[in-house]
Amino acid sequence: IARRLATRYAGRKPGWSERLERAASALDGVRRISRKSFLGAVGWTVLQWAATVVVFWSAVPALDIAVGPAEVVVGSSVAVLAAVLPIGGLGSFGTLEAGWTAGFVLVGGPAGPAVASALVLSGVTFVAGALLAGASWAALSRRRSPAPGAR
Repeated sequence: IARRLATRYAGRKPGWSERLERAASALDGVRRISRKSFLGAVGWTVLQWAATVVVFWSAVPALDIAVGPAEVVVGSSVAVLAAVLPIGGLGSFGTLEAGWTAGFVLVGGPAGPAVASALVLSGVTFVAGALLAGASWAALSRRRSPAPGAR
């Protein structure tokens, strides 16, 4: 479809035509991925989404937001989808927090606690990531550094 649209707009809208052609080329590359690799990527993606929902589900009661499981799935999905927008935040605060707030207001949560919980969750996420990064760095540093005199 993208290639047909690129051909259609080639003379009238060269910018759109070029973008559509690049999209078509990228999609051609996806078609060349083996079924095993594709299913592996889908499996890891489903696990990542499930883990995200579980973490958010665990966080919601602690952050004093009264919503059910379906609302957590919708609210956290809006937060994660907003986080992938190429918009820079200030001090790592930005799209995830806005998405979290919007998602939980969308499903009926109060705006004030949604904003406050977004900031708390962001801080907790940052600290958890920093701890895991530090532990990973320490583990990799030990593995790469041979003992003095060893080969």
